[in-house]
Order: sequence, then structure tokens, then C-alpha cells
Amino acid sequence: MAIIRKKQMKEMTAADAKKRLLEMRLDLAKDRAQIAIGGSSPNPGKTREKRRTIAKLLTLMNNIRRAKTPQASAAKNVKTARSPTNEKKKGVGKTA
Repeated sequence: MAIIRKKQMKEMTAADAKKRLLEMRLDLAKDRAQIAIGGSSPNPGKTREKRRTIAKLLTLMNNIRRAKTPQASAAKNVKTARSPTNEKKKGVGKTA
């Protein structure tokens, strides 16, 4: 399976990314199974690239999902006030 370029990722839809993600995970599972049964890794560099490509696809899918719901990402940026109980748990204010 070929590694996906950035340009190709930008042109992908969510459905394409999901399909490609399943293919990459299957490919990685085959490599891991081969190693588990006692064989040597076909190419450790390719295995690493597959893992990284899977991470990139997941990031792309997450960004697409967030673009559809902008209010969800805005809610994450709100800071919460510290409660006194949290400060006690962290050891703030303890005396010797």
C-alpha cells in the first residue's frame, strides 16, 4: 500500500479517508501477524510509515468532523475555575 501524500489527503472526502484508513489498518495487522508468528518484519520502515499514515488519516477525519461542528471546538477553549478540592489534591497549601 502506497503512503498518502499531503496533497492527496487535502483532496480526500471523509468517506475516502475512512476507506483508506481501513485498508491501512488491515495492512498493518498483516505485518504484525507475520511478526507474531515468528517471521521477520517485511520492512520496519514501511511499518512505521503505515502507523504514521494511520495517525494522519485519523487527524484528517477529526478535522473534518470538527469543521462540521464549530461550536464544539469553541467550547473546549473555555477555562474552568479551580475548585478548592482540586488544589488540596495537588498538594497546594500543605504545611510542613
